[in-house]
Amino acid sequence: QTKGANVRVLNASFGGAAFTQSFLDSINALNTSGILFVAAAGNIDNGTIEPNNDLVPQFPAGFNAPNILSVASTNQVDNVSTFSHFGKTSVDRSAWR
Repeated sequence: QTKGANVRVLNASFGGAAFTQSFLDSINALNTSGILFVAAAGNIDNGTIEPNNDLVPQFPAGFNAPNILSVASTNQVDNVSTFSHFGKTSVDRSAWR
């Protein structure tokens, strides 16, 4: 434990399709400590079956936890980037990379 650290936000620019209960438990523990967990919605790659996170969730962005803020990528004209996952109900915000 680091004494004096005042962490309020963690950024998670990674993800995948596998649900892990221990990871969700850790994120819920962060919530108990008042820490926001910002997670990338996901990036489309050769293994992507479905980029809509409402249909096929990506984790950690897809965990059901109150402190997760799921973020998709947008382009200069505020459209979802061609490489970004998205989701009408599962992605909270979008931001230009």
